[in-house]
Amino acid sequence: MKDHAYLTDIDRLLVHSWMPLLRVDDFTSFIKNPENWEVPIYFLDLVWLIAKAYDHTDSQVWKKLLSVSFSHEGHTSFWRTTFTKDFEGKLKREHPVDQIGIYSKKMEELSKTSPLLCITMEKCALDAVAAICQDKSGKAVSALIEKHDIRKFGKLMSVVVLKTWPTDANGEYIEGEDLIFEYLVNNPMAQTVFQMTDALCDDGRCKDDSNMRRLLRIRKEEAEAVHNEKDLVRSLLQICQELPQHVKIDYNGLDKKNHQNIEMMNLNEFMKPHILDGQTSASIGKVTFFNLCDATRQMALELHAIKDSAIFKMCWTNQVEELSRDRPDTDDTEPFHVNEELYTFDLIYSKIFQTCYSRYRGLYDGLKSGDLFLEEIDCIFED
Repeated sequence: MKDHAYLTDIDRLLVHSWMPLLRVDDFTSFIKNPENWEVPIYFLDLVWLIAKAYDHTDSQVWKKLLSVSFSHEGHTSFWRTTFTKDFEGKLKREHPVDQIGIYSKKMEELSKTSPLLCITMEKCALDAVAAICQDKSGKAVSALIEKHDIRKFGKLMSVVVLKTWPTDANGEYIEGEDLIFEYLVNNPMAQTVFQMTDALCDDGRCKDDSNMRRLLRIRKEEAEAVHNEKDLVRSLLQICQELPQHVKIDYNGLDKKNHQNIEMMNLNEFMKPHILDGQTSASIGKVTFFNLCDATRQMALELHAIKDSAIFKMCWTNQVEELSRDRPDTDDTEPFHVNEELYTFDLIYSKIFQTCYSRYRGLYDGLKSGDLFLEEIDCIFED
């Protein structure tokens, strides 16, 4: 090879084909000018690292292998894909607990220096956790915790929770307060997960079934309060959309909040939730996310209850028409935006809802009791 070294001046790619055949001693003649011959230096460094490393998962060796690049992009891609698969295969030969140990020790460093290696190690670690969680007794997970602290790795913890959560005969995750509570209290795997997240108290509070049942009941009530509040907001926005076109509503961001997916939000984003053995106050458990004042919330509550009533709709329509008739005449040539009236919820409450609701209650109570004169009925329907 040394006798034909001049060929490298003709075609540098030729170096790649016979470089692995060279002895280490022969490299010296090809690295006299490092500025021109970067690839031999890479390979010489790799030879030294591989010879020194005893562990075939040594991260420094694999980082060097995956960092090698060639002038041809296709060669670089093939090189990295090949060695990535080789690394994954060798890593998966390790025991699942050891795979997770390698991941937990090297992840922070490799996430900054070798993203390719990091992705492969994470994939192997997730598969390893899933395999360990197949032991439903919880002993394998407990052994893993004793050896490696995985609490700071969110993806690994997510796999632990999902793989250990009980399923029914169809493979679907169980639902229902009683079944979930029974699993959380009695299943050894659940207790192991609680210990991992420091959620299992040692002071006896969480060991009291009555306390746990009370807290679960409160959580259910808080979740229902959020859904009920959103129903009120939806009814309020729906009825406000029936106002005349010239009435512009100042929703104050309420319409945007109504379109948010509340199922993907945390409970403490909607309210200040109760805590175990915590002090109670009027503000705890009260939905504050939609930011409704007392008058607006009362209006929304009443509207939600009667929004489908034909009598109420008639009263609402009549009140809106009166609002339009009271509006001063304007020149048809005047721009539209000049004619718009900005209505806040407080203004809707005072100028529309109160009068409308008063008429509705009077009409409804009169019809119910029979105290309403026929003349009044004819007058209402003529309007």
